[in-house]
Amino acid sequence: MASVRFELGRAAWERAFLAACFIDELALALTHKDIVWSGEISTDKAALYMSICQHRCCVISTVSTACAPEAAYVYFAATRELELIFYAIQTTRKVINLRREPRVAAVIGFGSEQTLQYEGIADEPQYEELDRIKTLFLEALPDRAGRLGWRGLTFIRVRPTWIRFSDYDQPWHINEWSLPQHHGSVTLAK
Repeated sequence: MASVRFELGRAAWERAFLAACFIDELALALTHKDIVWSGEISTDKAALYMSICQHRCCVISTVSTACAPEAAYVYFAATRELELIFYAIQTTRKVINLRREPRVAAVIGFGSEQTLQYEGIADEPQYEELDRIKTLFLEALPDRAGRLGWRGLTFIRVRPTWIRFSDYDQPWHINEWSLPQHHGSVTLAK
């Protein structure tokens, strides 16, 4: 059973890396299926947001100039629009990669049968928007406040383009959404 989960996870990561290297647009229209979290079916974006917020860390993957995957474990916060927010030092590989190629993949949820695979477009908000996401980040992770004084720190926001929720417990549930790339809000249709 463990090897099946590994192969599925590996295939998903390979898909994310190939998409980041070779596909200009990852999603054109929203496709909806039911989400299953902790045994309950939901089509509510708020329930998805609350489920994501149960986690403080995720693995993000960026793409190097050689189209090689580079993964990093980061603390993150989520917005109600299902955006991910994290910070990093400007000289790290992830920031350098995202400034050149803003497509990113993430996996949220470890140690259970439920995981969320996430792809999106990253940016570095400025001015009022930066203040807004810093506030959201610190509300979610107040113990990270001491790092705000680090030299060269920047905040990254990732807007979703594709989300897959997988529950490998019995019975299996795998659900996906392709989200249009835009700067407005995310809507999960019923």
